Amino acid sequence: MKFTVLICLLVLPNIACAQMIDETFDELQTQRWHKDGTWANDGIFRCTWSPANIWTWGGELFIQINERENTIYSGQMRTQKMYGYGDYHTWLKPINKSGVISAFFTYTGPPHGNPHDEIDIEFLGKDIRILDLTFYVNGKGTDPNWLIDPKDSKGIIESIMDRAKGQLKLSFDPTAQYHHYAFKWRKDHIAWYVDDVLIAKAQQGEKCPKGEPITIPSTPGYIMLNAWPAEAPEWVGPWDQTSGLPVDMRVKQIKYIPVAPEAPDASTSKNH
Repeated sequence: MKFTVLICLLVLPNIACAQMIDETFDELQTQRWHKDGTWANDGIFRCTWSPANIWTWGGELFIQINERENTIYSGQMRTQKMYGYGDYHTWLKPINKSGVISAFFTYTGPPHGNPHDEIDIEFLGKDIRILDLTFYVNGKGTDPNWLIDPKDSKGIIESIMDRAKGQLKLSFDPTAQYHHYAFKWRKDHIAWYVDDVLIAKAQQGEKCPKGEPITIPSTPGYIMLNAWPAEAPEWVGPWDQTSGLPVDMRVKQIKYIPVAPEAPDASTSKNH
């Protein structure tokens, strides 16, 4: 089932025309989604992207990490269009393997003629219950200034792993069943949610964990999904390509709801 609604550009000044997305992956809509072609990323990425590593089956999207002829392949997918302020939702199961990142995020950058702006939800393979929440403005990474006290999380969060890095530990195994992960992006804040519970927030002008004032991203970006082995053992754990492959990240649904930049959300009614 796919549902699209047009929102007029007067309501959303940072994009020309916003479309609501409600994607359930009965099939991959190529007019909406783009699979990255076969190319190798640089930096800490230990894989080559391949469109063959992304497919739909039985109402699920699969992104697989596998090995073919001594090369590690995985998949990266993005929307065909860029999207701005709004509510971003996914229901997914990350990959439970050391050294792997499973991610749902927005991104734009110099390859698209824009500054590097990004908002992330990432699962860390060294302990699949760890969520890493971050965002970028003009290439500079920043973390939320507020993380929920686990005792106030309705049983969603077990503990705060690293406040300075925006890392929390879920109280459940996210690979066992689908859970709802979301972030709500406004002109003056970003709020992250798990199963409709507010777990983190970045507020314009507040001090981030490093002590610097927070600036919220403003550039529209692609909605993206990927899974990849990282050369960063201290962050995601050691990577071993000799065993445990192939592995799949599964996605049941993605939803995007465009909103006005100053529109309220549940986080604005709380004293954070």
